[in-house]
Amino acid sequence: MSGSSSPSTISSPQTVWPRDYYVCEVVHGLDAIKTKMDSDMAQYAAFAEVFPRVKYNKGQMASTRLILNRAGANIQQRFINYGKVSKGSWRSFKAKLPKTILDKFFSDDQAIRDLENDESTDSANDEEFNCEHH
Repeated sequence: MSGSSSPSTISSPQTVWPRDYYVCEVVHGLDAIKTKMDSDMAQYAAFAEVFPRVKYNKGQMASTRLILNRAGANIQQRFINYGKVSKGSWRSFKAKLPKTILDKFFSDDQAIRDLENDESTDSANDEEFNCEHH
């Protein structure tokens, strides 16, 4: 690394997007990025404003959007509703999805339907913490 690098351009090794975030933060953040891009802001600049201290990666953005789209609105909403608790984390979300979700010809609709119908991940006794959008 050269001595001319500013601290704002160095990625923190502790925070990786979306892995270290909650689904609600990822989804709300992507919505905020879209809004900023609709106002003619470049994607990388919008990402930097919404997720400061995280390295922008165009390929990761595309993969994250693809995962969310293939998971569908019902599953997304379930994990958004969990809020900022461990079962609402991106890692938990990803672990519930078929391992082939990013495959070019992904078509495991049954696995997605099974997940939508899986009530075992919901419990009336679990606390939910709101995901405040910053």
